[in-house]
Amino acid sequence: MTMVLSGDAGVTFPAGGVGNPAGAVVGTTDTQTLTNKTLTSPVISSLSSASATALTLQSAGTTALTIATNQAITVANTGNGITYSSSAGSGLRMYGSAGTNQWDVYGNGANIRFSDNTGGGIVVVDTAARIGSTIGVGGTTPSSSGAGVTFPATQSSSSNANTLDDYEEGTWTPSVGGTASYNGDNVGTYTKVGRLVTCNFDLQINLIGTGSTSSITNFPFTNTFSAPVAGSVSYYTNLGVAVNFISFYINNGVTSINFVANTANSVSVGLNGFAALGNSSRVIGTVTYPTST
Repeated sequence: MTMVLSGDAGVTFPAGGVGNPAGAVVGTTDTQTLTNKTLTSPVISSLSSASATALTLQSAGTTALTIATNQAITVANTGNGITYSSSAGSGLRMYGSAGTNQWDVYGNGANIRFSDNTGGGIVVVDTAARIGSTIGVGGTTPSSSGAGVTFPATQSSSSNANTLDDYEEGTWTPSVGGTASYNGDNVGTYTKVGRLVTCNFDLQINLIGTGSTSSITNFPFTNTFSAPVAGSVSYYTNLGVAVNFISFYINNGVTSINFVANTANSVSVGLNGFAALGNSSRVIGTVTYPTST
């Protein structure tokens, strides 16, 4: 190499000469390995890899990459991408085109929560799905036993005719009112699916007293059908009057039933509001009818 100096110009060399920099120096085209280096605001303009993985970040320990508290990693392309952010509650953020329709998937205590930034998003499953336990709808907590769907204790009614918005099982106590007393097994059960309820009862009277001889009250839901709905009697004993036919119906807008019967052969019901009950009477029956919600 030739150096030409002119005039008063000169070159000053440091004492001891110039040494090589410590560590490898990244060139413009060569491949370098960076070990224990600190990069300040690095920008990666492009990535290439001989393997299927474009970029591998690895630490000396077992953790591939550690993100400091309240920091985030964003993989984005003009608004599209996935964001993990511990400051917003550890989770995953997904976007639609141009950054719209933001979805967050994050931990919420012992739960995983899905939410979107508009409140109108829908989780769509385009293939078969399997749930190993229970699911809760309407914000209710899923049952901790069995497998099935848990509905809220207070129904959240839907105006959509094709939406099942309620399921409930329970008990009720059949009654004839007044001063009547009952045996210990006097009981009723019901199952409600949507607007349709099925009520079963086993009425066991001890002493009728001033109770009704023709009606049972205290059904758990009101009949909303426009006409009376008939039920059926599967067993009876010790009725107040001998019969060759007995049944009952529930009128529109009420929670009680009335007995009907015949005491002789007939082509139609002869006794409407039949006084069937007395001391020691037992009647088992069931009826299914619609209710308002």
